[in-house]
Amino acid sequence: MEKTTSTAQEVFELLKAQHEHIREMLAQVMDTTGAARDSAFGALERFLALHQAAEETFIHSHEDSPVSQERVHEEEKAGQLMARLEAMDTATEAFENALAKFAASMMVHMEAEEYEELPELTRNASPQALGRMYNALERVPELAKQKGGRLEAGAIFASMLAYAKAEFSTLPSQ
Repeated sequence: MEKTTSTAQEVFELLKAQHEHIREMLAQVMDTTGAARDSAFGALERFLALHQAAEETFIHSHEDSPVSQERVHEEEKAGQLMARLEAMDTATEAFENALAKFAASMMVHMEAEEYEELPELTRNASPQALGRMYNALERVPELAKQKGGRLEAGAIFASMLAYAKAEFSTLPSQ
């Protein structure tokens, strides 16, 4: 059920829970092989595309600050790294090394969102703006579970991200 208002703490807890899910998904990709790794990587791509789109639409854009701009820049770099990973054979050591670098950059990025960006952006945010942030983040797992369409396995990350941004742009942002 959509909330009309929320608190900074509720948004923080939901964001942190999704970041923990991303950490678990990264570990699953690293710890599996073969078709299981391919499947885990596809699930990670879907979830990351949706999560990133929700953040860009409702969190990073809430206030034009250097901290937010830095997070967006990190996400752009992550998208480039994801494109490189997509082009690799998941069974190779090169993929594992590139994935480890990607995971390390994601850890730094997620921590900066949680402890630098979000406190700054939510400090003066209205309960309604916080509700919109919460609702967008809450939709991520629901959309990630949907089968078929532009989020299906085999779609490239950039395409998934564009689709997710379009999906989130239909939600009220003001």
